[in-house]
Amino acid sequence: MSYHQTSVAMRQARSMRRNSNTVRYASLKTGMGPISETLLLGLIVAIIGLIYLTQVTKTSAYGYQVDNLNNAKELLIQENQSL
Repeated sequence: MSYHQTSVAMRQARSMRRNSNTVRYASLKTGMGPISETLLLGLIVAIIGLIYLTQVTKTSAYGYQVDNLNNAKELLIQENQSL
């Protein structure tokens, strides 16, 4: 028997065993299911939203402080002019 015939016989013996599947399917498992992926995506969106809200709140808080200082300045200017 030649090398080629031997390798063909070995491949056939491996692929055609009794009571075994002859087709192999590739595993498509990604580690997480669709529900987990949806929950993770929702969590990421919620965290980004909270970060955005904290930044907007800081800006508006500074705006209130500036507005209060401007009002106090106007009152002091009016008081100075009346004196």
